[in-house]
Amino acid sequence: MIVREKLFNKAMKDIGMRAKDECGYDVTVFFKMLSEKGGVSVAKSLVVLPGFSYMFANLAAWGRLDLSIEALVVNDDYKELFNDHERYVCRKRLEESGYEIVNNDRSYSVLPEGLQETGT
Repeated sequence: MIVREKLFNKAMKDIGMRAKDECGYDVTVFFKMLSEKGGVSVAKSLVVLPGFSYMFANLAAWGRLDLSIEALVVNDDYKELFNDHERYVCRKRLEESGYEIVNNDRSYSVLPEGLQETGT
C-alpha cells in the first residue's frame, strides 16, 4: 500500500501542476495541503465535505474535471486507498457534473449497502 500511496501523491502533484499550467489555477493552498498531509489524506478530507470543493468547481467550469481529485479517487489504480463511500461520493459528483468516468470499477455506481448518502 505504501507504493500505491506514493503513486497517488505523485498523481495529486501532477494534477495540481497541470491545473496550474493548463488552466491558470492557483495551486498554492493545494500544494501546501499536500506537503502537510499527503495526497491520500487531502483527498479523503475533501471528498467527505458536502458540496463541491473550490478546486472542483473551478475545474468543472473550465471543463477539466479530468484534473480533479475525484477523478483520481475513482481511478482503478487507486481503489485500494479509498473506501466504498468515498468512491461513491466522487463518482456521483463527477457524473452529476457531466464527466464521463473511464478506467474505473463500475461497482461503485450504486451507494454501497448500509451507507447513508452524505457529503454530496
